[in-house]
Amino acid sequence: MTNFLYCSVFVLFLMPKINIISVGNYNAGIRIDDFIIAIWLFIFLFGYVSNKKNTIRVIDAKYYKFIIFIFIGTCFTLLFSNQGSIIFPFRFLEYFTFFIMGVYLAKKDVYMMGMMKVILYFNIIISLLQSMEIIGGFTVSGYNSDVSSRVIGLTSGPWELGVLLNFLTCYFLSSKQGNSYKIIIFFISLFVIFLSGSRMSFVAQMVVAVAYLLKTSSALGVIKKVMIMAPLFVASVFYLSNSAIAERSVNLFNADNLIELPTTYRATTLLHGNPDWSNFDILGGDVDASWSIRSIKWVYAVKLFLSNPVFIATGVGAGTFGNALDGDWLRMLIECGVVGLILFLSFLSANKKLSLMNYLIFYSFSINMIMIDIYMSYKVMSFMLFIFGYMYIETRKTIQQLTLEK
Repeated sequence: MTNFLYCSVFVLFLMPKINIISVGNYNAGIRIDDFIIAIWLFIFLFGYVSNKKNTIRVIDAKYYKFIIFIFIGTCFTLLFSNQGSIIFPFRFLEYFTFFIMGVYLAKKDVYMMGMMKVILYFNIIISLLQSMEIIGGFTVSGYNSDVSSRVIGLTSGPWELGVLLNFLTCYFLSSKQGNSYKIIIFFISLFVIFLSGSRMSFVAQMVVAVAYLLKTSSALGVIKKVMIMAPLFVASVFYLSNSAIAERSVNLFNADNLIELPTTYRATTLLHGNPDWSNFDILGGDVDASWSIRSIKWVYAVKLFLSNPVFIATGVGAGTFGNALDGDWLRMLIECGVVGLILFLSFLSANKKLSLMNYLIFYSFSINMIMIDIYMSYKVMSFMLFIFGYMYIETRKTIQQLTLEK
């Protein structure tokens, strides 16, 4: 069973996201990997019942509270406002299967380094081939023969690739690999992030490097490592000036990005049910391209959130804003409410404290959440929860070992 689970996780992390059955205007349709995950969820539940367990780990309970709350909140908004989608609470439950997978493999002392290297190398190689227009990639809408302008690797989009590379960087920085290997992995991942054009992943990669140095080195050690890495950082900045990230950021700090917001807020009319973003305009003026789309969504979301006091606690319903609101912290607050956000943060905080790897992943995830809807991203959430589950057991093993040595 252990080998079968290991192979299943391997396949799930490498398999492109391809919908067999599409659901409405959502990218979250029924996929092949859903069946694989469903089988393992059934196996885990059967094992839990067969062993007559009547306890739940505290860290698991934190996530279950989040799921239960957003399920109830979404049922409420569907009933009274026709907002949200019941698919999303169940999707988050599906993601948590990866946490249990990580727990199981850690208990069986399965070593993850080989798997992580293959996932990293495959995504790097595929991304480089995509940048040279040799191959295409599977996006959320199917196979695209040309993704050279913003590579996607084995993920469904450049935003997902960037975050996955952030997480893999966190994994290897926290491993027992040599410093030279860690530096190589960091900058190769950074290079591919440049090719993806993902701005938030670029920022997250920089923050991860700083957090790692501060967490693992003395003051003198930090100075030495900075001296070694400084030339590479300078080279990265020069490359950045001609990359897809720079092209997308020409108007990022233009004042027009903010000037139009009050007028847009007053002119926004709330609709009954879930909004269809394809019918919305974009912000006018000389503004950043992504901001012109994102700002309209954010204005509508905030106005809807404030339209009913109940929404502040319960949220407007998970999935109300479809595929993307392009800002996950805002989305979680508005769709899941203040209570839902607090419950999710409680789960993240509990995992952050367990290990250096989780600590780095937490900050990488948090930064990407500012502008990307990654807490709904399959590969991002499944990878993060898998690592969290694995490291939960590894940390407990370490604590038990230290206790025995005393």
